[in-house]
Amino acid sequence: MILGIAALYGARAVVLYAAAVGLGFHLMVVLYEEPALRRSFGADYDLYVSRVSRWVPGVGPRETPNTYEAPIRQ
Repeated sequence: MILGIAALYGARAVVLYAAAVGLGFHLMVVLYEEPALRRSFGADYDLYVSRVSRWVPGVGPRETPNTYEAPIRQ
C-alpha cells in the first residue's frame, strides 16, 4: 500500500519510508516472533519452518514428504 502511494505521487521519500517499514516488520518477525514461536512449539515449529518460506508462499524447500501427522484432538 505504501509503495502504491509512492508510485501514485512519484515520491521517492515514500519509497524510503516503505523500505524502513518493511525492515521493521522483518526485524520484528526474526528477532521476536520466530524465537517466541520456537519456545512455544519447539520441534513442531522447526518442522514447519523447514517446509514453509518466511515471506513468499509457495516458494521454498518442499522436497521432503509430509511425514508429520497432527495429533487427533477429541
